[in-house]
Amino acid sequence: MSSYQAFNRRLNLLTDNFQALFAYLLHSIQQRHNSFSQDYLIDSMPIMLASGTRSKRGRIAPEIAKCGFSAVKQTHFHGVRLHLIANRRIAALPLPIQIWIKEGNVHDLVALKEISDELPSGINLFGDKAYADARFKAALKEREIQLFTPSKKLKKQELTIEQKRFNKTVSSFRQPIESFFKWLIDKTDIQRASQIRSTEGLIIHCLGKLTFALLLLNFYYRFT
Repeated sequence: MSSYQAFNRRLNLLTDNFQALFAYLLHSIQQRHNSFSQDYLIDSMPIMLASGTRSKRGRIAPEIAKCGFSAVKQTHFHGVRLHLIANRRIAALPLPIQIWIKEGNVHDLVALKEISDELPSGINLFGDKAYADARFKAALKEREIQLFTPSKKLKKQELTIEQKRFNKTVSSFRQPIESFFKWLIDKTDIQRASQIRSTEGLIIHCLGKLTFALLLLNFYYRFT
């Protein structure tokens, strides 16, 4: 019988294959849809090598895994963030447009700015408060891209009724991307990476899980 280490080495050799298959499956999903809505969604989720008090002692995959904070889980983690931009669809999972991985300590807004030149013009982009930045919104608006984020409550001030209604609307538009992440976690368990012991292992974990998810989505979108 081959050793666990030998198996991992052979698995790591498949990284390039997974990258090619991942790109092909993502393109295949998008090709099935000739029409896209103007509404795009953006969010991120952590992929955790360690969480809570253990996150500060994390030493695995130091090249890409860093200590960050998950607002959803209200916990610190050591790992990476999966970022997703998806096209909103009515009564269906949103259509993945762009998926990328960044270090766990990279802020969502910074990650979006890095790929903002790739965004198509004429779209509405819905994100949470992490993406709120007046100057960045103005720069996107010049390219006919509207970035909608919830209104933040100023110190010692309450939100107006209009702001609360606006926040509720933005939240309702964003809900499908949260459903997508829940679906991804349920199908692949991608968020839990505590058994990973190397940078190569973390990369193959992310690519392998995402490739499997896109394979499922190809069948899903074929019938929706």
